[in-house]
Amino acid sequence: MSRLPPQVPAPRHRAPCRRWAAVRCQRANPEATLEIGTETVRVTATPITEGPERDRLYAAMVEVMPGFAEYQEKTDRVIPVVGFTPR
Repeated sequence: MSRLPPQVPAPRHRAPCRRWAAVRCQRANPEATLEIGTETVRVTATPITEGPERDRLYAAMVEVMPGFAEYQEKTDRVIPVVGFTPR
C-alpha cells in the first residue's frame, strides 16, 4: 500500500498465528482479509523489513499510533512493516 488508511486494519489469517510470530506466519500464509470500515478486502501480505519504504511506512504508523516509536526505541532490531496488496 502506498499509505496507511485512517484506521490501521488487522488481518484475519486462515491459519492461527502466535502474537509475536505474525511476520513468520504471514510469510508462510500471505493471503489475508482486511476489514476497513464496512469493506472487506482480500489481500496478499508482504513483510517490508528494511529500506526507505519500510522507514516511511513505520513513520506513518507512528503518527497514527505513537506507542510504536517506543517499541522501536526499546530494541536493536528493526521492527518490520507488513504491506498489503489487493488480490
